[in-house]
Amino acid sequence: MANGGITVTQSLAAASRKVEVELAEQAEYRALALGYKPFHTLNPALAVLNDGRRISYGTMGGEGQPQTQAALLTRYLYDGLALDESISRGRWLLGRTWGDNHHDLKMEQDLADPYSVNPSLLRPFAPPPRLLMGPGPITVDPRVLRAMSAQLIGQYDPAMTQCMNDTMALYRGVFKTNNQWTLLIDGTARAGIEAVLISLLESGDKILVPVFGRFGHLLCEIAERCGAEVHKIHKDWGEVFTPDEIEAAIKKIQPNRLQLF
Repeated sequence: MANGGITVTQSLAAASRKVEVELAEQAEYRALALGYKPFHTLNPALAVLNDGRRISYGTMGGEGQPQTQAALLTRYLYDGLALDESISRGRWLLGRTWGDNHHDLKMEQDLADPYSVNPSLLRPFAPPPRLLMGPGPITVDPRVLRAMSAQLIGQYDPAMTQCMNDTMALYRGVFKTNNQWTLLIDGTARAGIEAVLISLLESGDKILVPVFGRFGHLLCEIAERCGAEVHKIHKDWGEVFTPDEIEAAIKKIQPNRLQLF
């Protein structure tokens, strides 16, 4: 080490000779030689730490060189980042860079936008193939997927009105009804249970609900909101009622409805 710089080694000199060949046709250049200190853009800084570690670090020259060198050392020593992350994080430049006459502040994306996201998160969603046959999400018919991929139209568009009329006609065939306004409303399992109970129950109806899980409590809640007279029998979670227990409760309570889920 001499005057804060690194002298030229055999390997650096070999690299310099390669540059000499490439620049042989150009006017005036200064080649490196053994024992010489390299010129500014190859002259890295050196930090000697109290624990004995030495860190030689540097970047290309220009007005951004001391700023980037300071950022590398600060990230590694004070922020505790690994060397690779200290290097890969965004850079800034207050001043002019090559080919640019402006001296304003320039920042790379992950510094300029504190809410920037990892580019890998922007990749298209490609779920793995699954065959779903449970009571929740199910595998969708390809015809439905093709229909859902079509472009949207407005709710008052004549084509949308025709689609709704055609759909209701198909539903009337499924449910064997002449009701003009036959349609399905998308919802959760709770929405389906509530639709059934509201259609069946009237205020004052006496119902029996065997409660042996969460849905039993849900049935009671909805029935009570409908104004029904709710009677319950209970089992601990994990246990079930026998047919004889259900029959005995029916004989005792004499309900209008039995709600079992």
